[in-house]
Formats: sequence, C-alpha cells, structure tokens
Amino acid sequence: MYSVVSDFNFLIIDACRNTPFYRRWSRPKGSGSQGLALIAPPAGTMIAYAAEPGEVANDGDDKSPFTASLLNYLGSSGMTIYDMLHRVRDEVLSLTNQDQRPAWEGSPNEYNFSFLPSAVRPTPQPDPPSSRPPSTPPSKIGRAHV
Repeated sequence: MYSVVSDFNFLIIDACRNTPFYRRWSRPKGSGSQGLALIAPPAGTMIAYAAEPGEVANDGDDKSPFTASLLNYLGSSGMTIYDMLHRVRDEVLSLTNQDQRPAWEGSPNEYNFSFLPSAVRPTPQPDPPSSRPPSTPPSKIGRAHV
C-alpha cells in the first residue's frame, strides 16, 4: 500500500477477522483475542472492514452480510464512498441484529470518490443565430394616420 503511486486507493477487507491461533500468539494488552488489529492507512487510502477492529464478521451462508450489502451499492450512480459505506453499515447492522458493525479508516478528503459518477448533464446551448435580418422593433414602426 505504501509503495503504490496513485491519487486514491481503496482496500476492502471482508474476512471473518478471527484467528484460530490467537492462544499461541501474543497480543497487546487490551486488544482482545479476536479480530484484526487496526491498520492506519497511508494518505490517499481508505480501508473498509466487514467488522470493527477486534470484532468478528459473520461469514453468511452464500455471501457475507457485508459483501451482500456492498454489492447492493457499488454500482449506484453518483453515490460517494462515504454514503455507500454508511448505507452498507446500516444494512449489515439490520441483517445481523446489530451484532456486526462494518468500519472504515481513511482520509475524509477521499470521501467524495464515486465508483460510478453521476451522468454528466450537457450544458444547455443557446439557439443558433437566425439567418433572417433582425426585425424592426415595434417602437420604430410608423403608424398610418387616418
């Protein structure tokens, strides 16, 4: 991640976030015994997690609740990453009875990124000039005297 040269990087981690080896590995005090540790992303990078650091994500039957929700919003036209992740989080919380809360880390400056930007609306163009000579304004038209 640190050696990639681009303006914006987006990493999605959908893993159950537990390890069967936690009893054998030493973990920092207070870090819990499950889930992945928090990763501080470099500038210009966002990381979306299926669950908060130290928590375990639901694997689901066919797809995880996180993946299923993410797929619902990835192709939404004009939706920023910030809006998408909030909707995904709300949907996952609902699907898991508040047991799983997706999380993300990254620079707030990157929240305006959208995978599918809104369609660009063409700027209205003025009518082309007429080839007819300009008409005489009504005030300049003479009146017949009777």
